[in-house]
Amino acid sequence: GAGAVVPPGMEIPEGALALGVPARVKGPAEPPGNAPRYRALAERYRKGLLAMDLPRRYRLTLRGQDALNPFSELHLHLKRTRKEALEALRRASQGFPLALEEALPLVEEGFLAPE
Repeated sequence: GAGAVVPPGMEIPEGALALGVPARVKGPAEPPGNAPRYRALAERYRKGLLAMDLPRRYRLTLRGQDALNPFSELHLHLKRTRKEALEALRRASQGFPLALEEALPLVEEGFLAPE
């Protein structure tokens, strides 16, 4: 049983239930009645699994780091014209994955590099 402490040298017969501290054999162990239910659940979940692409992670280049510096001209320019780019750069800097269509323009402009 859970939490039973079996002293050194004691042998528990196969199929027996031992309980307590120190462990004592209490009789035959009953097979778990819920095992078929768990097997059915496992099969159901297995059928529902779908293969997924791993998320792409990117690291900031020096230009990307400059874009996140609130005192840089680049940051001010992006803040006025492309707030979504700044938000994507912030997420990338925190290690969050970016979708390819979101990251590709930032990679092409030199803000990000694939890891």
